[in-house]
Amino acid sequence: VVVCRLTHYVWCFPLESKSDSITVIGKMVQYAQEVRLTIKSITTDSAGELRCPAWKRECAVNGIKAMNILAREQWASYAERTIQILKNDLRCMLVHAMLPIAVYTLRMFEAVVYIHNRLPTTSLKGMSPHYMMFGVAPDLSSLQILGSTAWVMNPHSLIRGGSEYDGSGLGRRAIEGILIG
Repeated sequence: VVVCRLTHYVWCFPLESKSDSITVIGKMVQYAQEVRLTIKSITTDSAGELRCPAWKRECAVNGIKAMNILAREQWASYAERTIQILKNDLRCMLVHAMLPIAVYTLRMFEAVVYIHNRLPTTSLKGMSPHYMMFGVAPDLSSLQILGSTAWVMNPHSLIRGGSEYDGSGLGRRAIEGILIG
């Protein structure tokens, strides 16, 4: 999880292991270039994978100043609090949708981050992180209730001679699913 200090915007970069954190820098820089932003510095906790020479070298290659903070500093507590809020929201969504944790956690977490970035917050005087980052009010019209029924098009129903579920050719062209993000 990456949190912008100024806008409170949150990004989620899934990792297989902590040692993959070096690859996040490249993804962050690529994303920043796509939205015409510049990353000047990264402040991280003092985890070993974020203090190694490879991490610092990758930051330097991308023109980013790498800084570590102590656990008791104010920014560390803000970042940890943000992560805890996201985890609590994820827990609520999983319970509400009655979905198994292991299967849907990553997709649901991405949805939690998406929603988090679009909700107004008192720390930004009623504005959303999305608005602070892009200067445009977020469009909430496409949001759906996670865990609700979704219909997924059967790919074979669109192919000439493709199989239908009941074998007669008159079966459903979509199957029922669960919206997870």
